[in-house]
Amino acid sequence: MKVVKNLIIVAMCLFFGVYSCKIKRKTENSKTQKELVISMRKTACYGSCPVYTLKLFSNKEIYFIGESYTEKIGKYYNSLTENEYNLLIQAFLAADFFNFKNEYTGNITDMPTTYITFNYNGQTKTIKDYYSAPAKLKQLEKLFDSFREKENWILQDSLN
Repeated sequence: MKVVKNLIIVAMCLFFGVYSCKIKRKTENSKTQKELVISMRKTACYGSCPVYTLKLFSNKEIYFIGESYTEKIGKYYNSLTENEYNLLIQAFLAADFFNFKNEYTGNITDMPTTYITFNYNGQTKTIKDYYSAPAKLKQLEKLFDSFREKENWILQDSLN
Protein backbone atom coordinates (compact mmCIF):
# COMPACT_ATOMS: atom_id res chain seq x y z
CA MET A 1 0.00 0.00 0.00
CA LYS A 2 2.83 2.34 0.90
CA VAL A 3 4.54 1.57 -2.44
CA VAL A 4 1.38 2.46 -4.40
CA LYS A 5 1.04 5.71 -2.45
CA ASN A 6 4.68 6.58 -3.20
CA LEU A 7 4.21 5.77 -6.90
CA ILE A 8 1.19 8.07 -7.06
CA ILE A 9 3.15 10.87 -5.40
CA VAL A 10 6.08 10.40 -7.80
CA ALA A 11 3.72 10.35 -10.80
CA MET A 12 2.03 13.55 -9.64
CA CYS A 13 5.37 15.26 -9.11
CA LEU A 14 6.52 14.27 -12.59
CA PHE A 15 3.24 15.44 -14.14
CA PHE A 16 3.32 18.84 -12.45
CA GLY A 17 7.04 19.22 -13.05
CA VAL A 18 6.70 18.60 -16.79
CA TYR A 19 3.56 20.77 -17.00
CA SER A 20 5.25 23.71 -15.26
CA CYS A 21 8.25 23.42 -17.60
CA LYS A 22 5.92 23.68 -20.60
CA ILE A 23 4.29 26.79 -19.17
CA LYS A 24 7.70 28.36 -18.51
CA ARG A 25 8.90 27.50 -22.03
CA LYS A 26 5.78 29.06 -23.60
CA THR A 27 6.28 32.25 -21.59
CA GLU A 28 9.96 32.48 -22.54
CA ASN A 29 9.16 31.90 -26.23
CA SER A 30 6.49 34.59 -26.27
CA LYS A 31 9.02 37.06 -24.84
CA THR A 32 11.53 36.33 -27.60
CA GLN A 33 9.09 36.33 -30.51
CA LYS A 34 9.96 38.96 -33.06
CA GLU A 35 7.35 41.50 -34.03
CA LEU A 36 7.18 43.38 -37.32
CA VAL A 37 8.02 47.03 -36.64
CA ILE A 38 8.47 48.62 -40.08
CA SER A 39 7.82 47.27 -43.55
CA MET A 40 7.97 48.86 -46.96
CA ARG A 41 6.88 47.33 -50.25
CA LYS A 42 7.63 48.85 -53.64
CA THR A 43 5.44 47.73 -56.54
CA ALA A 44 6.07 47.54 -60.26
CA CYS A 45 5.54 50.20 -62.89
CA TYR A 46 5.34 49.84 -66.67
CA GLY A 47 9.12 50.18 -66.91
CA SER A 48 11.99 48.80 -64.87
CA CYS A 49 11.08 50.01 -61.39
CA PRO A 50 12.57 47.89 -58.60
CA VAL A 51 10.06 45.56 -56.93
CA TYR A 52 10.98 44.56 -53.40
CA THR A 53 9.95 44.42 -49.75
CA LEU A 54 11.99 45.54 -46.76
CA LYS A 55 10.96 44.38 -43.26
CA LEU A 56 12.37 45.29 -39.85
CA PHE A 57 11.53 43.24 -36.77
CA SER A 58 11.73 44.06 -33.06
CA ASN A 59 14.79 41.81 -32.65
CA LYS A 60 16.57 44.16 -35.10
CA GLU A 61 16.58 41.62 -37.94
CA ILE A 62 15.97 43.22 -41.31
CA TYR A 63 14.84 41.32 -44.40
CA PHE A 64 15.08 42.30 -48.04
CA ILE A 65 12.97 40.38 -50.54
CA GLY A 66 13.97 41.35 -54.06
CA GLU A 67 11.56 40.35 -56.82
CA SER A 68 12.67 42.20 -59.95
CA TYR A 69 14.93 45.02 -61.14
CA THR A 70 16.94 44.98 -57.90
CA GLU A 71 20.60 44.29 -57.22
CA LYS A 72 19.57 41.23 -55.21
CA ILE A 73 16.86 38.74 -56.15
CA GLY A 74 15.63 36.47 -53.35
CA LYS A 75 15.20 36.75 -49.61
CA TYR A 76 18.13 38.18 -47.67
CA TYR A 77 18.60 39.06 -44.05
CA ASN A 78 20.85 41.26 -41.99
CA SER A 79 20.64 42.96 -38.63
CA LEU A 80 20.71 46.54 -37.44
CA THR A 81 22.77 47.90 -34.60
CA GLU A 82 20.99 49.27 -31.56
CA ASN A 83 21.77 52.81 -32.77
CA GLU A 84 20.44 52.17 -36.30
CA TYR A 85 17.26 50.64 -34.90
CA ASN A 86 16.68 53.51 -32.47
CA LEU A 87 17.37 56.08 -35.20
CA LEU A 88 14.60 54.59 -37.34
CA ILE A 89 12.07 54.39 -34.52
CA GLN A 90 12.79 57.96 -33.43
CA ALA A 91 12.53 59.23 -37.02
CA PHE A 92 9.09 57.66 -37.44
CA LEU A 93 7.92 59.10 -34.13
CA ALA A 94 9.39 62.56 -34.82
CA ALA A 95 7.67 62.65 -38.24
CA ASP A 96 4.36 61.86 -36.47
CA PHE A 97 3.79 58.85 -38.73
CA PHE A 98 0.41 57.96 -37.26
CA ASN A 99 -1.02 61.34 -38.28
CA PHE A 100 -0.23 61.06 -41.98
CA LYS A 101 -3.15 60.36 -44.27
CA ASN A 102 -3.73 56.69 -45.16
CA GLU A 103 -3.26 57.26 -48.88
CA TYR A 104 -1.50 59.69 -51.23
CA THR A 105 -2.50 59.36 -54.84
CA GLY A 106 -3.12 61.39 -57.94
CA ASN A 107 -4.60 61.23 -61.39
CA ILE A 108 -1.42 59.91 -62.99
CA THR A 109 -0.30 56.56 -64.42
CA ASP A 110 2.83 54.40 -64.59
CA MET A 111 4.08 55.11 -61.09
CA PRO A 112 5.27 52.49 -58.62
CA THR A 113 3.38 52.40 -55.33
CA THR A 114 5.06 52.35 -51.95
CA TYR A 115 3.25 50.77 -49.02
CA ILE A 116 4.87 51.61 -45.72
CA THR A 117 3.79 50.26 -42.32
CA PHE A 118 4.84 51.26 -38.82
CA ASN A 119 3.91 49.22 -35.75
CA TYR A 120 4.72 50.82 -32.41
CA ASN A 121 3.28 50.36 -28.90
CA GLY A 122 0.25 48.43 -30.13
CA GLN A 123 -0.61 50.95 -32.85
CA THR A 124 -0.21 50.02 -36.52
CA LYS A 125 -0.64 52.16 -39.61
CA THR A 126 -0.08 51.43 -43.29
CA ILE A 127 0.19 54.23 -45.84
CA LYS A 128 -0.21 53.90 -49.59
CA ASP A 129 2.10 56.34 -51.36
CA TYR A 130 1.43 56.48 -55.09
CA TYR A 131 1.86 60.18 -55.74
CA SER A 132 2.14 63.51 -53.90
CA ALA A 133 3.10 62.29 -50.44
CA PRO A 134 4.47 64.97 -48.10
CA ALA A 135 8.24 65.49 -47.89
CA LYS A 136 8.39 64.10 -44.31
CA LEU A 137 6.93 60.78 -45.46
CA LYS A 138 9.27 60.63 -48.46
CA GLN A 139 12.21 61.24 -46.09
CA LEU A 140 11.10 58.31 -43.90
CA GLU A 141 10.83 56.07 -46.96
CA LYS A 142 14.29 57.15 -48.10
CA LEU A 143 15.79 56.65 -44.63
CA PHE A 144 14.37 53.14 -44.29
CA ASP A 145 15.32 52.33 -47.88
CA SER A 146 18.92 53.38 -47.19
CA PHE A 147 19.39 50.21 -45.13
CA ARG A 148 19.27 48.21 -48.38
CA GLU A 149 22.83 49.45 -48.84
CA LYS A 150 24.08 47.68 -45.72
CA GLU A 151 26.92 45.26 -46.32
CA ASN A 152 26.93 41.56 -45.51
CA TRP A 153 23.39 40.60 -46.50
CA ILE A 154 22.95 36.84 -46.21
CA LEU A 155 20.88 34.97 -48.79
CA GLN A 156 18.19 33.06 -46.97
CA ASP A 157 16.05 31.86 -49.88
CA SER A 158 16.38 32.21 -53.62
CA LEU A 159 13.16 33.12 -55.43
CA ASN A 160 14.32 31.45 -58.65
